[in-house]
Amino acid sequence: LKRELEALNYDGELDPRSAPLAKQLVNDLVNATNSYRSLKIRVTKQGQELEAWQTKIEVLRRENGKALKENSLLHMEIIHKDEECDERVRAAAAAARRLVDEISELKFWKQQHIERYMELEKTHEGVKAKLDTVIN
Repeated sequence: LKRELEALNYDGELDPRSAPLAKQLVNDLVNATNSYRSLKIRVTKQGQELEAWQTKIEVLRRENGKALKENSLLHMEIIHKDEECDERVRAAAAAARRLVDEISELKFWKQQHIERYMELEKTHEGVKAKLDTVIN
């Protein structure tokens, strides 16, 4: 006990009656000192780990910001292309309606011309028949 106290720089008189108490106090002091050193090492290690994680988190935050910006730009591009596609579909539908109307009109005029041709053919046959009767 005396040597342990001297190792801790305690060089006073020790009463034999207080020796057991002093021994217990020295043991508690050594244990507390050892625990303190162990905790100090753990705190230092955890501080370093925390710093490493914070660095990683900062990198991820920057990457996330870039990804969000790129995602936003891509989303806007998709919206723009979708609008262009919708416009082309509307234009194609309008052109198709115009063509259908034009086809209907052309069919109507074709039918009109067929009917007119038939009338003229009948008239021609009638005039031809009269001419044949006049000549004969």
